[in-house]
Amino acid sequence: MTTRTPGELVAVTYLAAARRAVGANRRQAARAAGLPAHVLYRLERGSSGLDLHTATRLLRAYGITSVQDIEAVTRLLRTPDPAEGMQRDSGPGSRERLAACEKASHTVRWWTAFWIPDLLQTPEYAKAAVRRVLLDSAPGPVPLGLRSLSRRGPRITLLVDEFVLKRPIGGPGVMAGQLAHLQRLVESGAATVRVVPVDCGIPPPGPHFAELHLHRTLVYVDESLGVHYATEPPDRSRHRAHLDVLEAAAASPQESYDWIGRARAALGHRQS
Repeated sequence: MTTRTPGELVAVTYLAAARRAVGANRRQAARAAGLPAHVLYRLERGSSGLDLHTATRLLRAYGITSVQDIEAVTRLLRTPDPAEGMQRDSGPGSRERLAACEKASHTVRWWTAFWIPDLLQTPEYAKAAVRRVLLDSAPGPVPLGLRSLSRRGPRITLLVDEFVLKRPIGGPGVMAGQLAHLQRLVESGAATVRVVPVDCGIPPPGPHFAELHLHRTLVYVDESLGVHYATEPPDRSRHRAHLDVLEAAAASPQESYDWIGRARAALGHRQS
């Protein structure tokens, strides 16, 4: 395995998702990009690095040809500034790249104080949530093909602030539908949802961040202002420490399921 920056992990994962989206296997994709098949295999398996030239050829082979889209991806391959601590993904497609990383992860653990994560949203909630002002580069809802979950998807744990369940994004009807969707995800085993009570005594560490176990690497994602990525050793990760504290303070899965049901019923009363 080659050591990769957070940006390179994101770019490689997104390129693999783009290949699958056009229905090409690795041999077909490599031929379309003018690359030896073993180069693409090693790249997606993590045993070789991704350079700007190869990334551009693959993007064009997958039908991603606009200058802005290509620049947004190749920018991820530049060496991050150590002083910044995290690597920012900005510009067109940043939400799609994040969704690709979430779906490709072995596990995903989210904390949210403001909104339900993209991968768990209903279409109606997504349309309303995209208008949130905290994200300065969200171009629109994540395509449904990326948002949908399958049984072979990541193991998901959502740590959600109590107030998120009460905030009727899109109106009571839309929010009630979103909460019903969360309950179905829990019932199907696609996600574990834990509600963090307001009175737990822990100040929110931030509005929205996640821990992804992606390609044998722990990647931390901060969506406070745009999308920022970092990789840190588990024993030195402030992000992991925050998530551990929140998970310890959260209600049990069954208590949380019942909590969502009560919030959904309260929204129903507001509609009547």
